[in-house]
Amino acid sequence: MKKLILAALGAAALAPAYGQETLGAVEFIESDSVAINDYHRVETNGFWHNWNFGVAAGPEIYFGDHNKQVPFKDRLSPALDVYVAKWFSPSIGLRLEYSGLYVRGATQNDYHTNGEPINGKPWDGYWLKKQKFSYYNLHLDAILNLTNIIGGYKPNRFWNTNIYFGVGWARVWHYPQASEVTLNVGWLNTFRLNKHFDAIVDVRGMMVNDRFSGDTGGRFEEGILSVSVGLSYWLKPGWSQSKTYYKTKTVYDQAQIAELNRKINDMTQEKAILEAAVAQGTATRGDIRETLKRMVSANFINFVINKTTLTDESKINLKMFAQLIKMSDPTDHFEIVGYADKATGTPEINERLSRGRAEAVYNFLIKEGVDPSKLSIDYKGGVGNMFYNDPRFSRCTITRLIEDGVPYEPEYLFDPEE
Repeated sequence: MKKLILAALGAAALAPAYGQETLGAVEFIESDSVAINDYHRVETNGFWHNWNFGVAAGPEIYFGDHNKQVPFKDRLSPALDVYVAKWFSPSIGLRLEYSGLYVRGATQNDYHTNGEPINGKPWDGYWLKKQKFSYYNLHLDAILNLTNIIGGYKPNRFWNTNIYFGVGWARVWHYPQASEVTLNVGWLNTFRLNKHFDAIVDVRGMMVNDRFSGDTGGRFEEGILSVSVGLSYWLKPGWSQSKTYYKTKTVYDQAQIAELNRKINDMTQEKAILEAAVAQGTATRGDIRETLKRMVSANFINFVINKTTLTDESKINLKMFAQLIKMSDPTDHFEIVGYADKATGTPEINERLSRGRAEAVYNFLIKEGVDPSKLSIDYKGGVGNMFYNDPRFSRCTITRLIEDGVPYEPEYLFDPEE
């Protein structure tokens, strides 16, 4: 008889036994898609955590109108970088940096020069002169940690590579003074020394208007290339809090949808098998009712974070569950309990979410023809991880068959040895 009870997955065809209408062919899928929930974790922390302060120095070279006429070693000059950065996640940060000291090159005029000629370099009848001027570049950069983006956050990783880009404001200190907007891009590498200190190697390019050096010539823009080495200090490093962000994507799978429809419609075909078994005395109405109770004893519906709306996948589940409820005994009662994840949101928000989720399931079942007198609602607000230590599964509703005021707890459907 246990083998027969396996066939009672078609117990939805038991309607005549309980005075209910027979389940006919069902074609409830109106969409070609099923909504699938996906998620990823992003580490976050408080405002005063993960501030980073750094200082570095190294050589830089200026690309001006006439600087290529100067020997390479005479174009190099020292650079100083001082910055403060705030990291909003292990992958995204924002940095304010002061860069500068002075640059060297060549000029045709009397700007930023002591008049010393560059021997053997006449230019259109004029002798080139050595040029030197002090400047600063104050720039704000967005930083992306490529290592964490690609490989995931690891607090003890020795090497991290970052790219950054931003805008700034550069100014020449002495006459003729100049102020220009700058564009900055760079490659920042950090090497972990301990929890608070990193060694840094920063390669940066700055682009500025041609008139910045006092000469205007054939160049569209001028710029500075620098390489600096230094140290940085982390204030309150680490990412002790984590949030899970969900996204919904649509997967088209008409074959899966057709299979779900087939399973529901097969219930009708089981009717003849079950009625024949009862007629032959190999099964009783009580056996079949017990199987139906086991099938309808519980139903789990998952929700997207911070949402009370049903996904297409949930609606498919509830449509099948509604058919089973309608064919259950008229005296059976079902309780819908809503839950939320207490790790995200305030208690007030979680109470609203859990209540809204229970109401969404209730309203859907009523729409599918379930008698409202067979249903009741409860909600628990935010709860801890109820299943597999995964907060996703706490954003749910659970509908239980209630007998004598307590949830119906069926025994094993089959003998474990079979």
